[in-house]
Formats: sequence, structure tokens, C-alpha cells
Amino acid sequence: MSSIFLRVWQILQSKEMQAHVAFSLLASLAGFLLGKFENLILQPDADRVTLRVGLLVTITAVIVLGHAVYIWHQMNKVFRLEYGLDLGQFELNTEGAQTVRVLNTFVPDPESVAEILVKAASNNAKVCLLLLGPKTREARLRANSLREADDDISTKIFATLEAVEKSLNRIQGNKPYVQVRLCKVWVPFSLYATENVAHVGYFLVGELAVRGPQLVVKKYHPQFSTFERQFQALWDHRDTSADLPMLDREGWRRKVRDHC
Repeated sequence: MSSIFLRVWQILQSKEMQAHVAFSLLASLAGFLLGKFENLILQPDADRVTLRVGLLVTITAVIVLGHAVYIWHQMNKVFRLEYGLDLGQFELNTEGAQTVRVLNTFVPDPESVAEILVKAASNNAKVCLLLLGPKTREARLRANSLREADDDISTKIFATLEAVEKSLNRIQGNKPYVQVRLCKVWVPFSLYATENVAHVGYFLVGELAVRGPQLVVKKYHPQFSTFERQFQALWDHRDTSADLPMLDREGWRRKVRDHC
């Protein structure tokens, strides 16, 4: 019950809800003005007190019902299931975002995702990319669940890192900073998130997480903070590497070898 009240409170604080409140105030003002001119538009022999009360009750009912429908609609939107990660939607989510987080064994579409991350970093977002170390036991476990060779997974992790490096090097002038780290902890889900919405996929046998079912969780939902905390715990884990120097090809490759 408390989580429902929390979600309602967060929705009430959103910009969309504030716009609805402003609209409601304008509607109330319009009702007041209509009441002032009721003698011009209503029957002259009608009881004015009754007309005013009826008008007020009608406007109030419309406002309350409209807000109730809006809140119910928003609560149903904060947690939904989709099939396959929509990279176009993820890119839209990153526009204007302050933080962007990606967690996966490797990125199946490395060039596209790297461009999205670098673009977000160029717009002053804090961008964090967390992958499994290519030679770790956890990477081998994931290779086994995908029915792939260990070297194939390692190659795809390196391809993700190389895509980020290339995207950064295509930027003229000052390079944006993309934080990239490697972890050694087994994680059962992938995460493509901003501070407002998270796309969560689960590691299934024989299927990439981004190709399977995706939970789309908005910040109003209590589970959103759970995924945020999980990502941060992995990011700060003692077995997670320091930031890789992505502008130094030999430097980040050396750190990858040292970490594994």
C-alpha cells in the first residue's frame, strides 16, 4: 500500500501532472466566469444558488475524474513488458539525460550503441558502460548458456570496446568521457537505463538478453531503484576494474588483460 502512495506522490510531482493542475485551475477560472455571466446564458427565472452549486459540482467532478484517469494511466505505464530492446527508443531516452547506464556481457549492436553513448556523453551526460571481463569465468558461463565458444564471447566484448574507442576518436576537438569498466560478477540481467527509465532484459539459455523479453521500468515504479542499486553495487565492486582509458588503445587493452 505504501508503494502505491509513493508512486501516486511521484506522479503528482511530475511535469505532466503539474500541467494538468494548471489546466484544472484554468478550467475552474472559466467556470467562475461562466457563473458570473449565468444570468445571460441561463434562464432568468432559475434559482441562482442552485445553478452556482450545480456548476461547481460539475466542474469539480470533471477535474477529479480527469486526474484519477490520468494517475491510473501513468501507473499502468511505469511497468510494462516488451519483446526485444528498441534501440531507437533507448536513444530517445538518452536525449537530455543526465546519466546513462549500460550493463551487459557484451553489446550485440556495438557500433549503434557506442554512437548513442558517445552522443550522450557529448551532451554532458554521465555515461557508464559495464561489461564482463572477456576471459573471466563469468564470461565463460555466459558463453556456455548461449551455446557459443569462449573465444566468440571474448571477441564480442573486445568488439564492444573497440566500437566505443572508434566513436570517441571520430569526435573532433575535446573528447567526451565515457566510463567503461569490466566486472567479474555474474549478473542475470542486462540494463539500458537513464535516470528516468530502465530497459531490463534477462539472460536466458540460447538467447541474447536484448533479443528476449524486456521490462520497461520508469522511475515512478519501486523496482526502478532496485535496478539502480544493483548496477551501482556492481560498478563499485572490489573485483570491478578501474575506468579503462578508452582513448589509449594499448592502454585499455593492457588493463583488460590485467583484469582477466
